[in-house]
Amino acid sequence: MNVKPLSETLKFVIYKLMKNSSFLDEGFICYGRRIVFKTSFDEEACEQLLKQMMINKDTVLKYLEHKYVPTYVENGAFFRKQKCIQKVLIREDGEVFIFIRNSEPHKIITDTMHVMKILSDHGFVFTNNMTFIISNLKVNYYDLLLYNVLVKEFGYSLPYSAKFQEKRLRFHFKKLEDIARIKKVSIKKKFLRYMKKVNMLDNSIARQLIDIDNFRKPNIYSICKDVRENMKLKGFVLKGFR
Repeated sequence: MNVKPLSETLKFVIYKLMKNSSFLDEGFICYGRRIVFKTSFDEEACEQLLKQMMINKDTVLKYLEHKYVPTYVENGAFFRKQKCIQKVLIREDGEVFIFIRNSEPHKIITDTMHVMKILSDHGFVFTNNMTFIISNLKVNYYDLLLYNVLVKEFGYSLPYSAKFQEKRLRFHFKKLEDIARIKKVSIKKKFLRYMKKVNMLDNSIARQLIDIDNFRKPNIYSICKDVRENMKLKGFVLKGFR
């Protein structure tokens, strides 16, 4: 049976997720049901997709190596008490079954890379054919700006619900100062990934905004003034934010 490669499958899944963006659950856009699909692992194209998604593959894989330590069984491995990867099993014909829950699209790629490496290192024999069983696939609401850009890059029309949620998000984050004063770094980085994606800033300017530890108004305004000046010097244009 012909199956689509993982990179192409995930592009369609991302589009379907953003069509569902009017349904929010605790700050996440959720797929809303269990998803099962057969695919093949096209590693090179998946690496390119991670770059499109502004994900540093090496940093994530290093984290997974320490966090997701397997318990091996005869036909695969379990990951006990973990949030995303639950288990991986290999069928007799070499097809790999990966069970995941509470995950995001970019994590599916890095989880797969991690799983394939540990199986290979342990001496398992398997093919690039795989089946994913995923419960509660989701996108963080603050990643919406980035994912909307991706949907258009993939050649899909942006769904109305995704456009509506973008307007809603931009209503609350109108200015650069609104991003600068976000105290939770993981949330701030989501905005900064989007801004790097659309060529508003680079890593050095992003670091100015990440390293803020004084959130008093005068300091925020001073830093944002410096950031705007650096953007102008480096030829970046602040789009969508004042």
